[in-house]
Amino acid sequence: MRLTARCFFAAIGMVPIALAAPAGGQEIGSLIDRDRGQVGYLENVDSANSAQVIVTFARCFARQRERAAEAVLALPYMSAAQDAEARQMIGRYESCLGDNAVQLRFPPQLLIGGMAEHFVARRYERVDISRLTTMTDEALADAAFAGRNAYEALSLCTIRRDPAAARALIATVPRSQEERAAIQRITPHLAPCIPADFQMTFSRGALRALIAIGVYRIVVALDPAGS
Repeated sequence: MRLTARCFFAAIGMVPIALAAPAGGQEIGSLIDRDRGQVGYLENVDSANSAQVIVTFARCFARQRERAAEAVLALPYMSAAQDAEARQMIGRYESCLGDNAVQLRFPPQLLIGGMAEHFVARRYERVDISRLTTMTDEALADAAFAGRNAYEALSLCTIRRDPAAARALIATVPRSQEERAAIQRITPHLAPCIPADFQMTFSRGALRALIAIGVYRIVVALDPAGS
């Protein structure tokens, strides 16, 4: 009998992601199935595979609902409108969670980041974003690269300082040593981009999502039709 997992958003500020076993003592299980795109059977749950689950789920989710995903990604990042639209997309039961009888809790920005990763990897993988380093502020504004809020401004500024590091980060497996190295590479570029009166802290997942949405906006502006 197929068991389809429940999926819902946690409020911002709560634990970003949690997987809970259902009543009845069913096991939670092992691998992430990157071939079908769904989350595979999970043998255990820890911080590493739970982070991988949310990115795998979000990419699968975007592949199944590309038009809706693009509409949500077009809204200002972390805005009330984007939050509301993302919540509307999520159903009580989601096939992208595969056969696991689990509950998945996560803040909306992790879904947004994972969906952005899907399009960057599948449709815009050949778009060269390194040209940002040679563009003037005026050229960037004319090309619609100006951030619509502080989060987008921070993302775009950080990526502009090291486009290759941004691409490298969202190409890694979450919680892997490669992701850690990519985060260490891009973190020094954050501080110069944060406004003096703006304070924020990021989990690894939130930072990855911030960079993913920025890269997505850039590749769409540079090549709207996709490579």
